[in-house]
Amino acid sequence: MSKLATWSVWTEFSLKGKKGKRPLENMTTCNVLQRAIQKSHPGRSLKEIEGHMTQTMKHAPAKCRKQVIE
Repeated sequence: MSKLATWSVWTEFSLKGKKGKRPLENMTTCNVLQRAIQKSHPGRSLKEIEGHMTQTMKHAPAKCRKQVIE
């Protein structure tokens, strides 16, 4: 996901759109991202992929702050 957008972009999204963020799950980008991950990691279930995406967006603000410090 870090190759698709910057950490500052991912800070604006959450999978379900909680905490005033934009929901990623209803966007075409989400479907494309899920299919790309399934293609590159064929053994992964959709639930595992969504969990990874959620964790990535959860930690995006800290990654973004870290980039600013460096």
